[in-house]
Amino acid sequence: VLRTLRRLPEAVDLHKKAHRLFDAEMEPLYELVKDYEALDQVGKAKVVLGRIIQLRPRRALTAYRKLRKFAMQEGDWARASELQGLIEDQIEKSPFKREAERRYATGIRYEMACLASRENRDRDALNALRKMTRSDPAFAPSYLRLGEILKRQGQAQGAVQVWTNGFQQTESPVFLTALEEYFLGEEDPAGAISALQAVAAGARRDFLPRFYLARLYLRLEMIDEAHRELRQLAGRATASTIVQASLAFALERRGELREAATAYRRVLERLDQLRVQYRCRVCDQGYTVWADRCTTCGEWSQVGVDFGEDPTLEDLGLASGPVYSRTA
Repeated sequence: VLRTLRRLPEAVDLHKKAHRLFDAEMEPLYELVKDYEALDQVGKAKVVLGRIIQLRPRRALTAYRKLRKFAMQEGDWARASELQGLIEDQIEKSPFKREAERRYATGIRYEMACLASRENRDRDALNALRKMTRSDPAFAPSYLRLGEILKRQGQAQGAVQVWTNGFQQTESPVFLTALEEYFLGEEDPAGAISALQAVAAGARRDFLPRFYLARLYLRLEMIDEAHRELRQLAGRATASTIVQASLAFALERRGELREAATAYRRVLERLDQLRVQYRCRVCDQGYTVWADRCTTCGEWSQVGVDFGEDPTLEDLGLASGPVYSRTA
């Protein structure tokens, strides 16, 4: 109650007394950690967590996780990695909990690779990121950063291949943007078109790369090509405002003003959805741009885009196949 009332020194005093009275109970110490966090005295919170671990080294999972949180906030990724190993030694072996910790372990390794890159240890960073693309092929940030390092080293073809592979493995739109911006930065619009066309042709779900291809056509004033793509996509994602808005713009540029007005009306009905909407798959936090890590739940590689594409038969578990009739 005192902590809620922001009477933090009094809360600290009471929790210290509670620990002295019941030194076998860990709850007063954990509450003391919260007091010090509220006081922004992380150093003291760490000392208390160390005391918890000293008292119960094999039953201090929460304490290790708190220390990991502090290490991550401070950018001390080596310490976070060490704590991650201790956490994995103590967690329950249930699939759900193991998967959650696996994601943390992957994210920490990624941040360590990024740190190596910032410190100009590109060889270490490249080796670590390549291992991650093999061990966790669904982790989008590793492909993106790997491509950025290769591009910086003058290995543009390698960067393009990594980003293409990254999209094939993760279906994250960040790779489509990376490909587009690279080729346009090189003043090679034909290369950008070819790259996105190739991605769309090889994609299991071609909606996203075709939409980005259509937007590229609009950017390059190739209005007829954009209209052709968007007309088809609009029929597959009837509730998507961004697709309808892009189609309306293409129709307007073509001089088809009546159809453009109809499309714009549909857009105005959902004006708050004009942007491409990104969301974290874990906590549902919304973003206006892609992020490698969710700032709310702390998970890496969980921010994606959802166009509200109408489900396919495969999605519904009703994959199309031959239908046989039985005759008498």
